[in-house]
Amino acid sequence: MLLLLAPAAIHLIQPINTVVESWYHYGFHFGIQREIGIGPVKTRIDWTFMYVKSAREAIAEATGIELYSPLADASLEAIVDYEPSFGQSFGPDTGNMRDYGPHGGVDLDARVGGGQGADVVSPATGKVAVVKDLCGDGSSYQIQIEANDGYGTVIHRLNHIDKIAVQEGQTVKAGERVASIAPTDCHSTGPHLDWKIDNGKEWVNPQTYVAQYLEKKKESTPPLASPVKDAGFLTDEQIIRSVGSAEGTLTPEGDRTSAFSGHVDPGNGVWNLGTFSYQHGADSPEEADAKQLARLRRQANELIQKARDKGVELDFSEAINGIDLANQAPLAALDKGGYVDRLVEAKVKGLKDWEAIHWARVWSFIDPDTGTWNAPGLGNNQASIEADQLRRMKAIEAAIASMEQPR
Repeated sequence: MLLLLAPAAIHLIQPINTVVESWYHYGFHFGIQREIGIGPVKTRIDWTFMYVKSAREAIAEATGIELYSPLADASLEAIVDYEPSFGQSFGPDTGNMRDYGPHGGVDLDARVGGGQGADVVSPATGKVAVVKDLCGDGSSYQIQIEANDGYGTVIHRLNHIDKIAVQEGQTVKAGERVASIAPTDCHSTGPHLDWKIDNGKEWVNPQTYVAQYLEKKKESTPPLASPVKDAGFLTDEQIIRSVGSAEGTLTPEGDRTSAFSGHVDPGNGVWNLGTFSYQHGADSPEEADAKQLARLRRQANELIQKARDKGVELDFSEAINGIDLANQAPLAALDKGGYVDRLVEAKVKGLKDWEAIHWARVWSFIDPDTGTWNAPGLGNNQASIEADQLRRMKAIEAAIASMEQPR
């Protein structure tokens, strides 16, 4: 890092008193700073000092570090492609002045899955360092998650959230739900997630951080010797009918039940919409279905790849049950010690077909770090979990039986 003293220090107080429709914050700015992109080098200048910092210093590029989008409904690629409106982006270039200076994060709104009520997950595995009431009335919070990105400690700050699911000192995994997007609060004019990354020296642009992570991940992924079978062998109808039957939003024949139009989730009390009991923000059951089907398609490919990495090719029944589990409990399906790992264990135990799938679904709810059940919506009780998974499997079987059998 090169440090250059500026010839003079200039400090201003610039009030922010203009309200723009997409401008979410207000406050006062002390000092002036700019971030300038010069090829691969990012330079941040303020009127007190100037330093030049390479992109490599700005982000950990260590292979094997897992990074998730903090919005459960948005992929990392969607975060990179997202175009913040005026006042939402990182740094001062679009008028993003805050009481602490230039905006140190990016505001992710409903256009990228950050609407009110949307699930917020931990971007990285780490410890919950701070849970802070932003307005003092319990309407909106900030969570700070301390993680290591391979080069050092970073703090992920997630702002404007409620329905907090974690507490200070708790260890969280990348992708684990921690909160929901709050309604408009005392620091905003619309629901959104403000994601900030602090590397101990400065704020790091989350979009740049994610883009460099994806590039490094791409570089470190060896080419496959043969094409990987994807979830294309499962039709949309098979996914919709199977999961809908398991959720109780569709009959096995595909007819809509009253729950399709909306119902309260018995596990967490959140309003659900559509075939998949979607609860991350949608204006209609049809919009909810479109969002969740796309998500399940991505997760299906992830399941198939995880299985292939372990030398296993999922058959139709194994794949469709994995997708249903991903809809019900994404961590149980996709995390370490999840469905694929348990399915492999079941086969080692000599279990086959229906028994192997049921055993894998049930034991996917064991937290691999604590060895305890992690299914609060099912009472964290083995008998309840076994009964629930058996019920869902029978509902899937009934739906598949009503359709043409896959070849």
